[in-house]
Amino acid sequence: MTTKEVVTIIRQKISEAEQTGATEVLLSSLRTLIDQIDRDTSADPSKTPFGLLFTASHEIRLAKYRVRVDFSLEQFKAVIAVGQIALKSMFLINGGAAIAVLAFVGHLATSVNTMHAIRPFAFPLGCFVAGLLLVTIASGLTYIAQRAFVTKGAIKGKGRRIGNQLNALIVGICLLSVVAFAVGSWFAYVALANLECAAHMHAP
Repeated sequence: MTTKEVVTIIRQKISEAEQTGATEVLLSSLRTLIDQIDRDTSADPSKTPFGLLFTASHEIRLAKYRVRVDFSLEQFKAVIAVGQIALKSMFLINGGAAIAVLAFVGHLATSVNTMHAIRPFAFPLGCFVAGLLLVTIASGLTYIAQRAFVTKGAIKGKGRRIGNQLNALIVGICLLSVVAFAVGSWFAYVALANLECAAHMHAP
């Protein structure tokens, strides 16, 4: 029963008493009215002013909690999506570079005059293969990190701590993959430049 309903009942009883010609209210009648209101209020506590205030506060807290959970979930999904795109990009650049070096070395191997130029491309090829291996390791660790975040230990903080440490390790491995690609690209460029210089020197 709300405050407005209580006031309405009191006014109704006063009007009924005035219609019968009463000008005073007996204490027993007033006590009976209060007991009736108390019984109605006790029957449904949620309709009392305090109950309504508690319900409204609970709904507000629940709505805020849902907003935080939804935001965290969407942020987690976005991080996963960006991480997957980064891993695919590093896999493509290292894999593409390795395939390009292999194709070029295969072309050099078809001629006796250019077979001596194959050796300088061994180190760049090794760098690109190492980059691919690092990306593969990072992909596997990504799955383990996600498992750590969703385990029961994540609630107590242990799983979250392990997941954060794995994420830091994954970022470091990905940076090493980028470094491997950069180093391999530089040495591949140097090998191509030396090959071009050698071709000009042996040209008639």
